[in-house]
Amino acid sequence: MDEDAVTDIISLLKDLEFQLSDIDMARDFHTMNGWPLLVKLLLEGTHIPANNTIEDLSQSIKTKIRSVQSHAAWVIGTAVKNTEEFFPYGVESVVVEGNRKSTAIDALIDVFCYQYDDSSSWVIRTLLAKSIYAIGAIVRGNQLAQAYAFKSDGFTRLGQKYRDLSHQGFNSENMKLIQRIVQLSTDLVEDLSLHIDLSENEMDTSIINSLSSTFCDSTCELFPPKKSVPARVQETLVKGIAVMSPYCNESKCATGTVRSIVKAIQSDWLSMEKSFDADHFQELQDMIAQAFDSLSSQTEK
Repeated sequence: MDEDAVTDIISLLKDLEFQLSDIDMARDFHTMNGWPLLVKLLLEGTHIPANNTIEDLSQSIKTKIRSVQSHAAWVIGTAVKNTEEFFPYGVESVVVEGNRKSTAIDALIDVFCYQYDDSSSWVIRTLLAKSIYAIGAIVRGNQLAQAYAFKSDGFTRLGQKYRDLSHQGFNSENMKLIQRIVQLSTDLVEDLSLHIDLSENEMDTSIINSLSSTFCDSTCELFPPKKSVPARVQETLVKGIAVMSPYCNESKCATGTVRSIVKAIQSDWLSMEKSFDADHFQELQDMIAQAFDSLSSQTEK
């Protein structure tokens, strides 16, 4: 692929992201059949000559391709975010290669969960951040996309990515991605819990159990009581436990193990009390109390 052409595509995507923050522009772009082009730009194969792989290309070209994918994800997330009218776009089937079809949410999860050889590079970290941003933009508040992602094992794959990132170590980049995955799962369970209370929807229940059990399993595996958990992850983790532990009945993780994790975090916070603002410290203690209350509501295993 010509480097100048890639640079032009990136420039156009930057401008498009700004334009599609306007609802009318986003609607017109979709009406003019621009959406399939965006989904295609997410796919690695779109940018590679036939009978080649990305490893056959120069490092400079690979970097530019990853940047195109990042900007395409960014545009998609901005276009659909917080706009219910556009919720179906995320699961709309479009032709991407020959007769093969895909959707934005499938392509984004593929990009986010891919095993990159240079996962610590700036361009890959940016790609992962933009991809999880777009995934969240599509599935938050979007029951159609939530059901689709559940049925296609998308949430299971995100849970595995959560494990993989944590196994790589708690560097600053992985911490941000871990936090975003846990926060997204927490937001979805909170939202779906309200739907269950109102409608007792069986699909919502299945999604909640899947998200919560994956979270609980991963938490037990990755955060044993004696393992040091970075402070920036602790708050996200405790909130996740408070929200999701009542629904972890399908998890292999023992409630007592999760309780030990919360106790270990509580101990850390108490030892650092003087380093917190008084109001913030009280918020942390309230979060701990909520987590313990949620764990008490789950049957001991």
